[in-house]
Amino acid sequence: MRILALIKALIINILFLLTISFSTKVLNKPMQLPILEKIMPASIVDEARIVKQVIVNKPSSENNLKSQQHIDKKIISAEQLLKKTERRKKQEQDILNKIIKQWTIETKKLAKEREKAEKLTLSQQKVKKREKAEELARSQAKKRKKAEELAQSQAKELKEAEELAQSQAKELKKAEARSKENSQQATISEIEFKKQLQKTVKLLQNEVSQYWTRPRGFYGGLSCVIKITLQIGGIVDKAAVVTSSGNIAFDHSAILAVQNSSPLPIPNELFTEFQEFNFEFKK
Repeated sequence: MRILALIKALIINILFLLTISFSTKVLNKPMQLPILEKIMPASIVDEARIVKQVIVNKPSSENNLKSQQHIDKKIISAEQLLKKTERRKKQEQDILNKIIKQWTIETKKLAKEREKAEKLTLSQQKVKKREKAEELARSQAKKRKKAEELAQSQAKELKEAEELAQSQAKELKKAEARSKENSQQATISEIEFKKQLQKTVKLLQNEVSQYWTRPRGFYGGLSCVIKITLQIGGIVDKAAVVTSSGNIAFDHSAILAVQNSSPLPIPNELFTEFQEFNFEFKK
């Protein structure tokens, strides 16, 4: 649309310039009027001057009428040519005015179209800017939403971690309490267990002593360590001296006393502790 308008305006401008050039040449061109016989040395347009020249150079009476008719014809011909030239000039002026008017209309139309195109371009630019701004706003909103979701997720994880830490702290506190309680119970049980062991060892000493026979020439103050292996029920399976008293007779009498006291009085809950143990026999 814009290219066609430009081409049209260019054609109008060329026509306008050609018309002005043609008009200028026509107006500036000297009019070729017939030369009167020695009575019209000047322009045929000036009738007064022609008449004056005719009067001044008045010929004879016979030629006067012919000359007058000839002059009248020349004057009429000149007037017709002048009128024709004026009509042509007027026509050319009208054409020129129409061309100028059309050119003005086309120029205004082209200016309006250019202004409209510029407004459309500005409108499109504004639309594009608005679309970009909206797209940027949507992108920022998405980023902000993701950041909020991430913050919420992190807050949730932190809360869960705190709850887990609190739960672990409670469990640890309970475990410490149980451990302390078990430790106290273990301490009590260990004390009782030691007392029971000591009681059992004393009981064994008394039981074995009942089956001990004093060897000849024994005066006291001897002791030996015997390794005893028991079967279920306290039955003596093996008995051997691991630390001698230095007196063979005393050591032998101690082994006989252990074997004769079988089965030994061992509580069932302590059998594991006395299934194989070292027993010190003193006298």
